[in-house]
Amino acid sequence: MGYVISTTYAPTLTPSGTATASTVGAGAPGPLGYSRVGSGAGVPSIGDTVFASGGVLCGSLVDGDTVDVSLPFQLGLAVLPRIECSLVVPGDLVVSAELTSATNLRFTFTVTATDGAVVSFSITYQTANAIDP
Repeated sequence: MGYVISTTYAPTLTPSGTATASTVGAGAPGPLGYSRVGSGAGVPSIGDTVFASGGVLCGSLVDGDTVDVSLPFQLGLAVLPRIECSLVVPGDLVVSAELTSATNLRFTFTVTATDGAVVSFSITYQTANAIDP
């Protein structure tokens, strides 16, 4: 019997510059979702696979602003994570995503005219430890 949990979490959002940020679930403010799957006998273990996804509403953006999103579990570095992000309604801005630590995902914005957008994202990674909130 393996270990499986699927639920939601409220990440810590840390905007820089003039940016504002809130999570979006089903078109309204809400939590992000995640699942954690592992081979442990009903308990979390090192190397479990985590899939987290959701939307972040970002506003008052200027070029170079960032928004940091906390991850639900510490990322292990043995396997590279898969990160995808896109703008729900493309406009005059570009978003990129990068990991800045084992517990933090950062969106960076290149803005030419539009000052806000919803970023849809997903990240799949393996855990660094057996800690489960």
